Amino acid sequence: MVRKFAHFTEFAGLGFLINTALYYSIDKQKLPLGIAIGSAYAGTDEIHQIFVDGRSCQFTDWALDTAGIVTGAIIFLILNLIIRKIIEHKKEDKKI
Repeated sequence: MVRKFAHFTEFAGLGFLINTALYYSIDKQKLPLGIAIGSAYAGTDEIHQIFVDGRSCQFTDWALDTAGIVTGAIIFLILNLIIRKIIEHKKEDKKI
């Protein structure tokens, strides 16, 4: 259970970072693209485990990792919206 939670958390961080990178490099929110990139990485991570002794490739692990990616993307989206509202509010205060 601890290992599963650790993987979920790691991939949530990856989802957050991928979406942050896409937002600042493309200057638009590309949530579906960020999720697809993270999910593809999770898939390749599972595939490489076929070749590691004592490890196995499991669909459920990929699904958990992808859920982490989605969670990280949602956290990015929420934080980004909050930051934009704060900046917008500060601009309005300066006009007054």
